[in-house]
Amino acid sequence: MNTQDKHVCDGRVFDSLDAARVRANQIYAKTGNIVAIEPYKEKTAVIFRKFHGGDIIALFPYEIWGNHGNGITVASYEHVGQHGGASIGLVNTTKPAKPGEYAELARELESRGYKLEIKQRVNYAKYRAAVAA
Repeated sequence: MNTQDKHVCDGRVFDSLDAARVRANQIYAKTGNIVAIEPYKEKTAVIFRKFHGGDIIALFPYEIWGNHGNGITVASYEHVGQHGGASIGLVNTTKPAKPGEYAELARELESRGYKLEIKQRVNYAKYRAAVAA
């Protein structure tokens, strides 16, 4: 089943919109409450890193941005500049950001439609597979 066909209702993932509607109708019949049905969205792995100056960057280690003259880049996001490409090597030249440091950036990403899966480190096997794809 294609993830585009999946929908979420009452915190559960259904394989079709019709199945989600059945659940929503069951809840309404039992409680009188109307529940939302939303398209299912896969989580996006993200690693938040902190530059020496204090700025925070979100790296999407398995979302390949491009292969430019100076190497492969992954998708990234910052308050200023927003989306762009960044070297995966930034994980070696920056420090891990703490939850309080990246909370605002995470909220900004979620407001843009991201469903984040926050990671602490890169799974290099998964990164290499993304590069090869």
